[in-house]
Amino acid sequence: MEKFTCFKPVEGLPYTRTEYTLLSLPDVREHFVQAAAEFFIQSWMSSALPEMRDLWQAWEDASQEDKLDYRLHFDHLFSRGVLIDNPMKGEGYTGPMATFSETMLRWLRQNCGSTQLLLEPPAPLPPEDGKIDLIEITGILDDYASMKLTMWEVKSSESQASDHNSKIYCQLRDYPSRFYRMANSLATRYKDARNPDFQLFLRNMSGMVRRRQPQIHYGVFITYDTQVVQKKTLVPSLHKHPKDHPVSGER
Repeated sequence: MEKFTCFKPVEGLPYTRTEYTLLSLPDVREHFVQAAAEFFIQSWMSSALPEMRDLWQAWEDASQEDKLDYRLHFDHLFSRGVLIDNPMKGEGYTGPMATFSETMLRWLRQNCGSTQLLLEPPAPLPPEDGKIDLIEITGILDDYASMKLTMWEVKSSESQASDHNSKIYCQLRDYPSRFYRMANSLATRYKDARNPDFQLFLRNMSGMVRRRQPQIHYGVFITYDTQVVQKKTLVPSLHKHPKDHPVSGER
């Protein structure tokens, strides 16, 4: 990802905002698409590697049965065998866009973010409203004070990205209460982890979220077409959600 994108922090906002765009280099789009396709396979078909990578690279010569196995990893994008991709119809018709954004966030954070200690879910799942899209714990494994939790909300748009503003606010407002079940699951799943600092952080996460401690962060990741003139500001009140949280949001 670092080879293909340039990033620009936006100043003067009450939260941290970074804009990522493709570099202006020869053939950068072609190479980006190739690398993105490989990352998609690694993320969505990790249990079947390297077979799925070989199948993708020799698609024209693959059998129909092997192609079906490949497509079933993306079954949520199809309706009766037809790709669902019609943003004009709204909810339920934007599976490919949402899947792209979900995967791009993972790729970006893996290559450009802090050292990741845990991602949840460990492999991408079909996006569904009302759930925390991505939970990320970063830091140094033997340094409890360095660890932080970020809960990410992911959106995408082919037109006016600001149309998602109210939904993003609503999701972030509900994230603290939705996190309890996931926090309990994570603490239970990693109860035998050898690192005591990591274990302690997992056990304490719920309380940190409830008390709105600075180790807890909230992020929003939005992909949209920069060729479309945006008529309104994207999430200008991001720093106010969830209510009374002391840490600025990240976008």
